[in-house]
Amino acid sequence: MLVIRLLGMDDYGRFAILYGALIAATAVISGLVGDSLIVLDRRSRPIRAGLQLVALGSVLLAGVACGLVAWACRLVDGWTALAVAAAVVAFAGQELARRVLMANVRFGYVSVIDVSGFLIAAATLAGVATLGTLSLASFFAAIAIGQVGSILVAGKCIPRDDRWMSRYRPAACGAVLRYGAWRGAQQLLRPATLTAVRTAVMVIAGLASVGQIEAARTLTSPLPLLVGGMASFLFVKFAAGASLREADRAVGYLVAVTVVAGSVGVVVLPVIGTVLFGTGIGTALIVGWLVYGVSIAMVTPYGSLAAVTGRQRGVFGIRVADSVLSLALVVLVLRIGLPLVSVPLALAVGSIIGGIALRVMLARAVPRRGVSDEAPGVPAFAATTESEGRLP
Repeated sequence: MLVIRLLGMDDYGRFAILYGALIAATAVISGLVGDSLIVLDRRSRPIRAGLQLVALGSVLLAGVACGLVAWACRLVDGWTALAVAAAVVAFAGQELARRVLMANVRFGYVSVIDVSGFLIAAATLAGVATLGTLSLASFFAAIAIGQVGSILVAGKCIPRDDRWMSRYRPAACGAVLRYGAWRGAQQLLRPATLTAVRTAVMVIAGLASVGQIEAARTLTSPLPLLVGGMASFLFVKFAAGASLREADRAVGYLVAVTVVAGSVGVVVLPVIGTVLFGTGIGTALIVGWLVYGVSIAMVTPYGSLAAVTGRQRGVFGIRVADSVLSLALVVLVLRIGLPLVSVPLALAVGSIIGGIALRVMLARAVPRRGVSDEAPGVPAFAATTESEGRLP
């Protein structure tokens, strides 16, 4: 919202693309390392060493890659590219701290570190604004500083039993990658699809159209964020054993919540958007993104259940197919000149089709009333509790 008000719609279009890339990179790391530390035994010395090495390598690689690509594509200058790289590293590191708290079912502390990161970032922006002119580099630098601050807060919130480093030998990197690679790839799909959609809109309709679509998406973002938070809880819960019936109930609950919240949003969000953004946000675009939020609620529990029962490859294949379909539909509706509201609606169609496919796959593979507590594909030694060789 501050980017729109202070830098304008064109810069917000650039910010949306870069921030989308940041979210996509973080999603990969969250699936690769974050889901692995929940499902695998992170108190095993080899597993923990593998998690540490994979986390360090993936976080640094993501930061360097995002910064270089942003600079090479001439979206930003060199200093802004450095700020983007720093923001990606800090954001991904904070996400892993959040995942450790989730693994310990400390969801309240997750809110604490998120709020602290936001407040530190806002204070940083205020400080920069008093000294000079704000720019995209200022915003990404503030994100980086805020996330580093929240990581320090997370260090105090993580249980003492999880505050240790393993020696790096032996390191079960293979076990982490075997499980986490598919989860990381799956987690990448939705934010990568949104980033590809933003790019397509920029090429076909211009940066201002990207800004309009993203402004409406930002207004409705609490809805998919609520679904995402519930999905994190469901993943932890399903990892201890779940059934298809429980997943069906979770879908019903999430859809009901999103429909009720969306109905309220249709009334109040256009007014709030005008106040917050300083410009009118079309009601049709808001409705389109709310429909997309409902589609996410219909899909997420099935994806979580399939993942904890060792069906990462099947989930990934289905999600690739529905992502490609969604992107193709977006390009089609833009090419034939349909209004911008058709963009989120096209994404919702692809998402719902993917959810139906996941439900069909689970109906054939997962018992209706329950599944084994031990997820297929998890290495046998992942169930051990060896924790010797710990370093403070």
